[in-house]
Amino acid sequence: NGRVDDAGLAGTNSLVVRSDPGYWAATEFYGQVGSVRALNNLTTYGLVNLSADIHTVSSQTYNYNVYLYTNLSEQATLDTVTLNPNAGSITFNGTVNAGWAMDNIVSLAIIPTAVTQSTTFVGQIGNQYVPLNLSVGGAVSLSGSVTTSGTQTYTGAVTLGADTTLTTTNSLVTFSSTVANSSARALSISSGSGGVTFTGAVGSGTALGAVSLTTTGTTTISSSLDAASFSGGAGTTEINGGSVTTSGTQTYNGAVTLGATTTLTGTDINFVSTVQSPTTRYGLTVNGSGTTTFGGVVGGSSNPLLSITTDSAGTT
Repeated sequence: NGRVDDAGLAGTNSLVVRSDPGYWAATEFYGQVGSVRALNNLTTYGLVNLSADIHTVSSQTYNYNVYLYTNLSEQATLDTVTLNPNAGSITFNGTVNAGWAMDNIVSLAIIPTAVTQSTTFVGQIGNQYVPLNLSVGGAVSLSGSVTTSGTQTYTGAVTLGADTTLTTTNSLVTFSSTVANSSARALSISSGSGGVTFTGAVGSGTALGAVSLTTTGTTTISSSLDAASFSGGAGTTEINGGSVTTSGTQTYNGAVTLGATTTLTGTDINFVSTVQSPTTRYGLTVNGSGTTTFGGVVGGSSNPLLSITTDSAGTT
């Protein structure tokens, strides 16, 4: 139940812990690991219960399921398990969940030294017991579903290794850098009233598969978005990045605002609600090879567009 530190200088020794998941044996980290002298690497085999922060000089690898608990010594009502790999990477080869009776209570924060350092989630997050918040400070690879009751924040570049579903309970999902994949992967986000923020390019190089957003909050697209198709939420979609390109359809289920001169390219492009250009008048070009539909007022409420151009190859 006490603290674990390197016996020598920080980074001198590594720790490997093995327990047998077949018998539900578990490794319990109740005290701080490496808080005074960080270990070099930490590698675990078998189920792991984390109740305290872990600091390493290099990598952390969890080869089976991980459960998050509050720190009993601090008697915290809400708590965050913080993993700091310093200059290394973190790999979760199993699932990551809140612990038993820890739904909506404990959060996971990963804080590497540099935003380029990687965290890999091979399994699902929150598929059994739902964590509160998830915050990843570096680059991250996702290969399944991520469910939290609170916010999800991805500070570094995100890579989709499989079709991915992100779910929150009325809480914001934030991508502070790019979202990419090596082959087309679908991205579905359900955030209730929380909204979605894309800061960097989405699908640059290799377009994403279908991008589907279910939210009544604001969706902000601050760079280019390339995908097989795009379906926006019922809340406002702020297109500030200049272009949305799809090989298929685009549907904007809520109001659309333009924060830059914008070109939309796809097949059928459907605006269910209004299209406006608040503050500054920007032009809109719609290159739809199918049908372009404006279902609401365009440029109303004293927020006119500078211009509208639609592709003659399609139907408006």
